[in-house]
Amino acid sequence: MQSIPAPDVKEALRFTSRQLFFELAMHHHNYIVTQQLQARQLPGQTSNDQARYFRTVVSHNYAMLALTLCKVMEFHGAFRQYLPESLRSELDAINSRIARSRILNYRNKFVGHLLDSKTKKPLDPGDIVSYWEALLDSQSEEEFRRWWWSTRQESDLNSVAGLMVRISDSVE
Repeated sequence: MQSIPAPDVKEALRFTSRQLFFELAMHHHNYIVTQQLQARQLPGQTSNDQARYFRTVVSHNYAMLALTLCKVMEFHGAFRQYLPESLRSELDAINSRIARSRILNYRNKFVGHLLDSKTKKPLDPGDIVSYWEALLDSQSEEEFRRWWWSTRQESDLNSVAGLMVRISDSVE
C-alpha cells in the first residue's frame, strides 16, 4: 500500500474517518426508516408482497453496510500506523471481527455482482445468510446495530461509528 505524505496524513485521516462516520450514519438512518416502514401496510400490497419487498430492502441495506465495513478494513490498512495505541487496538479488534466475517467474500461474490464468478450462478441464499451470521457474530440485529453505530448522545462511543468520531477528534 502506498504511504501518504506526512503533511497530508492528518487531513486524510480526519477526512476519511468523518466520511466513514457519515456513511454509517446513513446506514443507521436506513435501518430506522426500514423498521418504521415495516410496521405499516404498504398501499396496494399483499402481505406476501410486502414481506418480499422488505426482505429485498433489508438485503440492500446490508449490502451497502458491507461496502462501508470493507472501507473500514481499507481504513485500517491505510491509517493504523498513524493512530495512538489505544485507538489502534480498538481498530485492530474491529478489523479482526470484520475479517472473520468473510465480508470481502460477500462483497465480491454478492454485493457487486449478480453471478458468482466461479460458478457463473447466483450466489446460494444459504451462503448469503452464512455471511451475515458470521458478521452478526451470534448477536441479535439490534446488538449488531449497536456494534457499528452509536452517537454522541448515547452513553458511550464504543461502536465502529463511535471509533471514527474519536479518531477524527484525536486529529484535531
